Amino acid sequence: MIKKIQIQNFKCFLNTSIEFNELTVLAGANGVGKSTIIQAMLLLRQFYKNEDSKNVIISINNKIDSFLELGSTQEILATESDSLDIQFKVEDSLNHSETIVFKIDKENPLSLSAEKMSTDYSFKNSFNKYLHYLNAERLGPRNTQQMSVQKDLNVGFQGEFTGQAISLASKNTESIYEYKQFPKSEAKTFEKQVEYWMQFIIPDIEINVSTYEDINQVRIGIRKKGADTAFLHPNNIGFGISYSLPIIVSALIAEPGCILIIENPEAHLHPLGQSRIGQFIAKMSNSGVQIIIETHSEHVINGVRLATKNGFKDKSKVTLNFLKSDKKLEIIPLDINENAELSEWPVGFFDQEESDLSTIFKLNRAGYEG
Repeated sequence: MIKKIQIQNFKCFLNTSIEFNELTVLAGANGVGKSTIIQAMLLLRQFYKNEDSKNVIISINNKIDSFLELGSTQEILATESDSLDIQFKVEDSLNHSETIVFKIDKENPLSLSAEKMSTDYSFKNSFNKYLHYLNAERLGPRNTQQMSVQKDLNVGFQGEFTGQAISLASKNTESIYEYKQFPKSEAKTFEKQVEYWMQFIIPDIEINVSTYEDINQVRIGIRKKGADTAFLHPNNIGFGISYSLPIIVSALIAEPGCILIIENPEAHLHPLGQSRIGQFIAKMSNSGVQIIIETHSEHVINGVRLATKNGFKDKSKVTLNFLKSDKKLEIIPLDINENAELSEWPVGFFDQEESDLSTIFKLNRAGYEG
């Protein structure tokens, strides 16, 4: 498990360490560095993907291959840096560590050269072979999805191969790991487990996956449970389902030792679904899969808190990092106690509802007095 990453000279991070756990939540206002932490991990993924090359050169604008669109190297170098080197030091729970240096060449502003410092350990499997990533901008409803020629168990960074992943997992395994199964469920097959968890997040949903290998396409049909209709055309099922389904599938197929990064799991979901996807993610992080989420939803965080009370998750295995930037960047770790309460509630941490209600009260009182 990744325990800590020290980031130097990368965007808003001059020299900052970020702590990780089995489940790590990144929260905070826009533009405070949450996505930068994820981008650092994706840069590490690119390094380890190309580590065996004699000279590792990494494009910072290859979204298909690296999932990154960072602009120029001058844009990603911390403004206060007195060096042209970006460094990431990775530590794991067994106290292994490794430092990767990304060097900026002013003559080549669209790529970085990279090398690792002397080490007796490699994080290649963690960041390359076993890293799953879901971008905030996932695919909306599609009539059909393209099938990947790689035929591996991965939903794609936008969820574009979700249908194929369901089909392959259903063929290759009779059931999923016991610790990922929906509580007290009868059917243990992969497709039924996906359906059970989807029903937990969006009630009464049934799923049907049809593959058309002759045209390299797959179709995901949806209908309401008990409805006397055919499975609906995907374009009629809405964004909430198409955005959350890749999360369910990716978490279920990820094997122990994997890292799963999810941006905005709450996107397009009703508050009930946001809370329950928080609970689902918390339970999945018990399975040896290290999960990192970036969220703007207090409902997702409340779902994680609830998971520590309903038996889905051990509270000590959750790290909630609140990123705050006034005059300088600050990362405030928040703990969850035995009552599922947070150790503190810093200014700016999901306090907008209280602020708005206070303003409404003051305006109403002013109008009454006037």
